[in-house]
Amino acid sequence: MTRLLVPGLVALLWASSARPAPTAIPGAVTLGASTVPAPQGLEARLVADAADGVLGDVDFVSAALVASGVDEAAVATTRAALLERVAPAQARARAAQGARARGATLLRALHDTVLRRYVETQSRVDVVIAGGEFNCLSSAVVYAIAADGLVDAPRGMLSLTHAFVRVDVDGRPADVETTTREGFAVDRKAIVTREFLRERGVGDGLSDEERLRDLQSPEEVPLLGLVAALYSNRAVLAIREGDLDEAAVAFDRANRLATGALKTRVANWRGALLNNAAAGLLRDGRAAEARGLLRSALDGASGSTRSTLQQNLVAASVRLAEDARAAGRLREALLHVDDALALDVADARLAAQLRGLRAELDGRLARGDARRCDSIAVAADRGRCLTAVADDLLVARRVDEALDAARAAATASSTQPALATWYNALLAALEATRPTRDCVRADALVRELATVARSLPSPPALDEPRLLARCHWERAAAAVDAGDLEAAGVAFGRAAVHLPDDEGLRRNRAEVELRRADALGRAGRCDEARPLVRRGVALRPDAAGRGERLLEACANDRALVAARAARWEEAALELRRGLVDAPGSEVLQKNLGDVIHNLVVGHLAAKPHRCDEARQWLPELRSRQLEVAADVERLCP
Repeated sequence: MTRLLVPGLVALLWASSARPAPTAIPGAVTLGASTVPAPQGLEARLVADAADGVLGDVDFVSAALVASGVDEAAVATTRAALLERVAPAQARARAAQGARARGATLLRALHDTVLRRYVETQSRVDVVIAGGEFNCLSSAVVYAIAADGLVDAPRGMLSLTHAFVRVDVDGRPADVETTTREGFAVDRKAIVTREFLRERGVGDGLSDEERLRDLQSPEEVPLLGLVAALYSNRAVLAIREGDLDEAAVAFDRANRLATGALKTRVANWRGALLNNAAAGLLRDGRAAEARGLLRSALDGASGSTRSTLQQNLVAASVRLAEDARAAGRLREALLHVDDALALDVADARLAAQLRGLRAELDGRLARGDARRCDSIAVAADRGRCLTAVADDLLVARRVDEALDAARAAATASSTQPALATWYNALLAALEATRPTRDCVRADALVRELATVARSLPSPPALDEPRLLARCHWERAAAAVDAGDLEAAGVAFGRAAVHLPDDEGLRRNRAEVELRRADALGRAGRCDEARPLVRRGVALRPDAAGRGERLLEACANDRALVAARAARWEEAALELRRGLVDAPGSEVLQKNLGDVIHNLVVGHLAAKPHRCDEARQWLPELRSRQLEVAADVERLCP
């Protein structure tokens, strides 16, 4: 197979907990609906405003928040919170002399106050402000927002694997590597080393040399280009979480906002990202899903990206054909071979392999149960024959073969008996997935079942969302029983895509997230526990107190470890972070006062006294009414 592309901006790992059987419907898994909903409200204004390639009516901050996925009703308050959060860093920068000093001071100040922890997949601007987690794209957007009025002409710099900012300093361009504190106006060839790339997961799937080459040829884009990139990354994360409709919407918005060369690049990013997802699905044996993603990815893709997608599409069809042949589903295998042959197979040996496989399948089918139907020329008669074969196979509990015959019968002649047999065969195949919890196959069968049901003269009542959620819910319950809370969270999330308003499912999801957070908190991994608490509380608001206590305890434990080693500044930092999560905590406030007391005592006990360090604590010592304030005033007048 041609080497698979890697995604643009965010490198994602695509994993599966099992190897499910492929769906038997060619192309059943696709990205999003056939029509993408038109933008509404503020998002519609953003799309209209971007028609000329620049932002005017909608400001950059609001555009970035909408692209990050913030609901329109929350944009105004989130925007105000964002501007308030970056204001201290801006104030420090304004005090610096000269544009270069302002730009560098701003970056360091943002890392001191806002940018807390690098997370390679965290592109949402609102999450940066709420918890401090960032990646290259979200940190670039935050810097561009904060840089307004401090340096000239902030704009985006994008490559397939990375994002940063470029500004003008004294009439000359300066690059800002926003993921690192000392990244202002740096020699990017010096700072972007192999170690730098590995630490950030940049361009996973590429060699070090390929990653470096990519980063040395970025494209300069206006701020609107960064907004388009936020939408693109949002789409990738939606695919990772199984929400294909959300991915379709986000990619649609990215294409609407992108202009000129960037528009082509967005289409190719999309193709590369989906190709990377398909590669993971192929590795996990989920070839039907991979093929659906690859087909969707071809839309708008060009050049080498399109060529790679086409060859990988051939590979996915071959994998499906081989799997179906091994399982005895010969007609299905034949359909997959024909799909592959209909594509432009560049590899002559692969084309010959496909032709040989087709000849083998034709021969095997002639010896199968449906052979007495193959010679019937009239389609209606052939359909009746295949319907009878399918019914016989259902009685014999040969479910996969029955489903193959039923599909062939409906293709030959879509009569009511043929459709009814197809429907019954799908029900039997769906039930057969329950012992193994083969959710990929179950999803495909439910969607096919719903399509067939709508074709029947008297469509049976079919709760499609609940059927789609059932397998994922059962898999989640089994994972909880096995103690695998991470797998349970993933499975519950996939069930929630189909039943977003089910109260029982919301409570189960919340409980899993909070249990995972509790385990991380007990291990002192507060930064990892925090987003889980937020998700759990969002699903179950009445658990807010429980989540706050969990993060309070985690911060306090980390502070105690630092305090026992007399690392007072570190202890104070941990306690202050805990007070962000639990602002009403009396324990954290008391401990913070004790830590500050000990820190100041240490400065006064030094010979000579460290008066400058001690005096900077005086305002807080006085506000907390700590007695050591008098000692500072006496010893350090």
